Amino acid sequence: QGTDLFLRGGNSGDRGLCDYYGLDASSGNVSWLWNHCYKALANINMFFETIDDVPFKDESEKDQYKAEMLVMRSMFLWIITETWGDSYLPRSTDEKEGMEARRSPRSDFYKEIIGGLEQAIQMLPDQRTSEFGRIDAPAAKAFLSRMYLYNQQFEDAELLATQVIEGNYGLELASSLKELWDDSKRNNEFIWTTEFTEDEGFKQWSSYWQYYAMFIDRFPGIKTECGWTGYGGCRSIPSLYYISLFNHK
Repeated sequence: QGTDLFLRGGNSGDRGLCDYYGLDASSGNVSWLWNHCYKALANINMFFETIDDVPFKDESEKDQYKAEMLVMRSMFLWIITETWGDSYLPRSTDEKEGMEARRSPRSDFYKEIIGGLEQAIQMLPDQRTSEFGRIDAPAAKAFLSRMYLYNQQFEDAELLATQVIEGNYGLELASSLKELWDDSKRNNEFIWTTEFTEDEGFKQWSSYWQYYAMFIDRFPGIKTECGWTGYGGCRSIPSLYYISLFNHK
């Protein structure tokens, strides 16, 4: 990323991800991602170990949650193995298993990733959800298509991607950049997207959007309608190569 798509911005923040400076196992950027991925997997494994003991008025609702967690489990496993290669693959919350230091090959990760997504697709209604942010069939299919590509199952990837693109899900390319980047994040080009919630029970403050805010209002005579543009949050900028990949017409 640091050499191809994004370059270091103008502030004096952490340069590790852009310059590969001090980027090792002790780096906070690395340990943060590692810890959160494995915390997520621990919670998901606990979910599967306990969900069948939870009574539901409608068992199809339970299947919906199971399918969603299968997709989430595949996502975290994918992040781990693509970041660290052969790594620890937790299959349960058993304490003894968790204390054993061992590596599983990436092939085992992809077996779990693809198997989980294939199972999730069978459990989800073959339709687009009306509930914003919830995982649905086209989201699972699109993710599985991508995993097929990573696993070099090219015909399977093409078949599934075609189902998402040409299926009866109402997905289509946005007609303009304005529509694509609309604050609602709810146009028909998004296959699956979530946004920060206003629910006080889950609401968290995020500063990530500031990392890409340019310093343009530091120049005399320039005033923007965006807050924080002079804050110093510009941690990375798109490279000319990355910009060249877009159709400017």
